[in-house]
Amino acid sequence: TIRLQEDAKALDEVVVVGYGTQKKKFLIGSVSQVGSKELMMAPQANLSNMMTGKLPGVTSVQRSGLPGNDQTSINIRGLGTFLDSSPLILVDGVEREYSQIDPEDIESFSVLKDASATAVFGVRGANGVILITTKRGETSKPVVDFRTSFTMNTPIRLPEKLGSYDYARLKNEALMNVGEVPEYNAYDLEMYRTGASPYTHPDNDYIGDMLKNSSMKQQYNLTVRGGTPFVRYYVSANYLNEQGIFNTFDNENYDSNVYFKRYGMRTNLDFNVTKTTVFGVDLSGRLEERHDNDAGTDLYKSMVRLPPNYLNYVNPNGTYGGKLNVVNPYAALSKYGYNHSKRNVFEAVVKLNQKLDFITKGLSARAMFGFVSTMASRRDITERPELWEYTKDGQYAIVSNETPVRIDTSAGPHRRNITTEFAVNYERKFGAHAVTGLLAFNQL
Repeated sequence: TIRLQEDAKALDEVVVVGYGTQKKKFLIGSVSQVGSKELMMAPQANLSNMMTGKLPGVTSVQRSGLPGNDQTSINIRGLGTFLDSSPLILVDGVEREYSQIDPEDIESFSVLKDASATAVFGVRGANGVILITTKRGETSKPVVDFRTSFTMNTPIRLPEKLGSYDYARLKNEALMNVGEVPEYNAYDLEMYRTGASPYTHPDNDYIGDMLKNSSMKQQYNLTVRGGTPFVRYYVSANYLNEQGIFNTFDNENYDSNVYFKRYGMRTNLDFNVTKTTVFGVDLSGRLEERHDNDAGTDLYKSMVRLPPNYLNYVNPNGTYGGKLNVVNPYAALSKYGYNHSKRNVFEAVVKLNQKLDFITKGLSARAMFGFVSTMASRRDITERPELWEYTKDGQYAIVSNETPVRIDTSAGPHRRNITTEFAVNYERKFGAHAVTGLLAFNQL
């Protein structure tokens, strides 16, 4: 016999819902919530990646592992449209980009999944709603917390490619199977097998030569949390440095590897102006630096797609090897330039909550003003070395001429979003019954 027992503690848990909170036992909509402890069990640099596998009904797909651009696309209960099916995401009641918020600042995630839970958001909530709440101060002595982590990132799976000898042997077999003349003669096969002539018969392991076994990620976070009967505060500062997995070669002028750096600060303040009035100010800012090789995605594509005998990294005379319309990975990681972008984000929220019990018990009003500003800039250096093809008979053929260094700088786009919200809320208990009501206005 199986008997189910009621978990009264779980039923009394408070869950963040649209424009407020509610106890689980009073919920009629489909809402899932996860707290900071569950999130930090598997810390990530990108906040969007931390929801994977922790919330039922949430589908997440990560399409890139590039530092700074490894965010996850999220859908709630599948795809609701062939167009954009992303959910509405609110951070402390304001719609904003959330993936680069420091995970240590998060108090909880709430996911509103069905129509009854998202109805208050209208058509904007058609694909579901994610409510993110950041940590706030508490009436207590200051609590200082410092955390640091060092993470080694290792590829889960990389393509395993054949060497030049096996490639040439199987290429000949494939050609003979369709009645064509083999491309490689017995001498070529012997050179590939023995490696006796590495310049005329190269045998490149692009993945092994150009990628590290692992890369380093560093995270530092400092928080101060506390408060008095008058003011409660939460203050944090954080730093992230995530390195790419490419090997770097001799270049004293610039870093040709990929990396991402993030500097962030947050201050959440709540003032008890009177016994019935609470005034809140939330300020946060961060600087994001993204650095990428100027070859872009073609760099990794060349490592995966090029045959092992296609070109030399470096020719006998010291020039870079190459062929038309392909990227020499060694040359790209040595002298192809870089793309460097900076993004400054400033966010501010001002809130006022006023109890109106003098009119009727349980009545309250609130007003909110949200401001989000983003400013971007970039500095790109582009150059290309001279490329030469070294043929099997020991001859040189020019592939492309050297491109002089070009520096491009730009600023923008600059964006500013303003959100205003006014709401009147009624919540009152009558014995075993409760009555709630909400009248809200929101403009973005």
